Amino acid sequence: MKWFEVFKQQWQDYHAGLQAVKIGDKSLLDLAAPLLLQNTTLVNPAQLRRSIGHMGGMHRLRRVLRDLQSGKQIKLGVLGGSISWGSAVERGTDDWFALLTAHLAAAFPAANVTGRNGCVPATPSSFMNMCLEQYLDEDVDLVFLEYAVNDGWDTHNVMKRKIYERLLRKVLSKPKHPAVILVQLPTVGMAYSSRHKDKTPFYKTVEDTYGSFAAYYDTPYLSMRNAIWRLAEHHHYQMNFTHFYGMSYDFVHPLEQGHRLIADMVLFAMQQALLDLQLHPWSVWDEEEAAAALPKPMYYGNWEEVNRLCTHGKAFEAVVTQSKGWQMVNEGDEFKPKFGYVTTQVGAELVITLNTTRRSAPELQRMNVQLAYLRSYTGLGMALVKCSGGCECQDTLVDGHHELRQSTIFLLRLYPTQAPACRISVTVQSESRSGGHKFKVTGVMANEFRSRGEHQHDEHEELNKEEWLGGVNKGEGELKERWGKAAAGALAAGSTSSSSSSGSGSSKSGSGPKASTD
Repeated sequence: MKWFEVFKQQWQDYHAGLQAVKIGDKSLLDLAAPLLLQNTTLVNPAQLRRSIGHMGGMHRLRRVLRDLQSGKQIKLGVLGGSISWGSAVERGTDDWFALLTAHLAAAFPAANVTGRNGCVPATPSSFMNMCLEQYLDEDVDLVFLEYAVNDGWDTHNVMKRKIYERLLRKVLSKPKHPAVILVQLPTVGMAYSSRHKDKTPFYKTVEDTYGSFAAYYDTPYLSMRNAIWRLAEHHHYQMNFTHFYGMSYDFVHPLEQGHRLIADMVLFAMQQALLDLQLHPWSVWDEEEAAAALPKPMYYGNWEEVNRLCTHGKAFEAVVTQSKGWQMVNEGDEFKPKFGYVTTQVGAELVITLNTTRRSAPELQRMNVQLAYLRSYTGLGMALVKCSGGCECQDTLVDGHHELRQSTIFLLRLYPTQAPACRISVTVQSESRSGGHKFKVTGVMANEFRSRGEHQHDEHEELNKEEWLGGVNKGEGELKERWGKAAAGALAAGSTSSSSSSGSGSSKSGSGPKASTD
């Protein structure tokens, strides 16, 4: 049988079950009515149950639902990449976060429900970890994190997990102790046909790894992969991925039907929490748990940093002190700007001047600085990054070229010594694997890592050993061989915390849908 012949009846049976159970003179259907799903036509109750990877104690989420019922003001926030930003749909109207915000505002008219979309396309969780204050309100009540796509599929990348944990801790530590829901979406290649040579299997994603943080910090975790896999991959009820992605240009960014599904996943989870609140009313224990201090980091010593600086786009101009041969240009449009300093001249030098003097734990001697630059598959060259002006850091040769057919912002992680006017220079080199010499720098971020007296690993070395996208960049060995020691860490160092807004799949040049994500 086909899905449209079955799902309607399954939902009717589900609602009838809620109608049959009463608390006082009201049925569970009446009590849950504000959150009954409005958009679901493509999944059944069983699939939405499968989307729930973890719910836990739900103390913070129960508090948000209690406040909604009481008519209090509720602020929502979402952090993630281009999918949640609203790529491929009408942003602010048809993206899942806009649908969710509008639905909650209509369902709880006495409450003042507002939402802020803080997603930044083509950025991983490491970017948001450095720039959180610019994209999330301090008094937010409920936050959604969507980074399983942008953080790639390398489940062995320990530093990415550590950075994700730091971001999660920063969000959970906001003044109102917000509820956090991890919304995990299928990574690049999962929605390809099973016959496609770059098909990504069910297990090749960081979402299961990140699920351990949901368990450790007791935050709900939802999975679109789990919700649709049996229907789309195994063709239950004669369905496939086009039912959920539409005729997407890359089968990474879903069209409207996919966004409606994501919104319904969240609404279904909130409905389960609301039903739980009816069966187990708010108590003093909920109050204590919702306000409890965070446990120590899951990864030993992985305390969240103190953010000091985040400049990108036009704001980046404020810290650039020399730009001869470079131009600040917008390679996007007014709706999706892509500002950055760009040059095609060999020898052109861009100089950024920062105060790298630490305000906390000065004995740690170094500041964590990340330089944001563009990588793409055509025309990009190499640049040498150095520190001077009283500060020191490892000279690093950065390659703007990669083989994946996507344009992505990467982060070069530097650990300069402390200085009031540290000069970071970016100089375009004559060497080029692509044949071109274009180089683009889009911003710089800085924060102060902490150890709180615990043993601190040499993270600079650890980060520079990290492989990018599971080691699929084939040019690394050739780069080391041709240009020596300075290049040895170029690809790995340059990608310590990076990925694409459409994920980190294995689509090689000339195969599979393009995923242009800059």
